[in-house]
Amino acid sequence: QAELNARLTRLFEAHRGELAVPPDVAAAALRSLIFGAGRFELGLGPSLTPTQIADLVLNGVRKREA
Repeated sequence: QAELNARLTRLFEAHRGELAVPPDVAAAALRSLIFGAGRFELGLGPSLTPTQIADLVLNGVRKREA
């Protein structure tokens, strides 16, 4: 898990200037959405698609003005 977190953090590090949060926080958010969406032991199936996860990580849940 530590290696996965380090790799994801490095991916976000390349875009640090574009992020509203530090790269390690962005990595944690991505991991939380990915692993939290498929908690089969809790009766939860994959409720988010990969596209939805990416959109949430990159754009959040707040409605944007057109």
